[in-house]
Amino acid sequence: MAKKLYGTDPDQVPTNADLGTMAYQDSANVVIDGGSARIDAARPASNNTARAELELYASGNAPTYIINNSDRAAAGQHIAEFRGQWDGTTVARMVVAAGTDTTNKDDGVLSFWTASAGTVAKAAEFTSGGNLAFPNGQGIDFSASAGGGQTSSLLDDYEEGTWTPVYRGSTTAGTATVGSTEGFYTKIGNSVTIWLRIANMTVSGATGAFTITGLPFASSHGSSAYASVAMSMTHNIDFDTDRNQSLYVVGTNLNGLESRNGTNWVDWAVTNSTGIYINFTMTYRTT
Repeated sequence: MAKKLYGTDPDQVPTNADLGTMAYQDSANVVIDGGSARIDAARPASNNTARAELELYASGNAPTYIINNSDRAAAGQHIAEFRGQWDGTTVARMVVAAGTDTTNKDDGVLSFWTASAGTVAKAAEFTSGGNLAFPNGQGIDFSASAGGGQTSSLLDDYEEGTWTPVYRGSTTAGTATVGSTEGFYTKIGNSVTIWLRIANMTVSGATGAFTITGLPFASSHGSSAYASVAMSMTHNIDFDTDRNQSLYVVGTNLNGLESRNGTNWVDWAVTNSTGIYINFTMTYRTT
């Protein structure tokens, strides 16, 4: 059975009698050297494996505490660490580090580190704001339930925000006037979903195909028309008879396209973009 230090008050310290008893019981197994203490396994446990234990016990309805108090001066400095070593080599650790407020010293982070091939690196961190953050390229691993055709089961990216669409012609940019416009996006892994609203937009002095630039991420398929969408809630767009309009991704642009005329693709002529209204959403693949 592990040796116990009893107390009913979190601030209680052992008496001289307690210390004498502890020294008698554990003198061969507790080593204190230069401010460091080590507890050696004294005897086999119930499973016949020698182990060392440290137990804090509080009788009654009271908690126990392990407090590490360090007067660090700079943000990010380690305040406390818990290390796991495998035969003397550190393979994992938990770190409490100082936050960014070095004046009040009232914020901090909790990070987790693991080793691969002997190199210990940060695996995840709880920020001072309470969020779980991962280093770039790391995330939540779902490989235990991956399907047969998967190429990655790592959720390593999530982002949402706004983007600023710019309207122009593909050959001559021209000048766009817009009553109002909005652009939003959500990125999950390599999948990007965009939303766009255009109200009362006219592009003058432009030539070529109607083009929208400024996508938040480039398409992973370069110049190919890989993702496209037929728009909804359009108004005041003058197309040829029996044609439908759509947009497709090329790099960070959306290019306008009409439905095919026989065997040829037909550009959405920017000259047809006068006082138009559009609402649409689409999803495309990025790198």
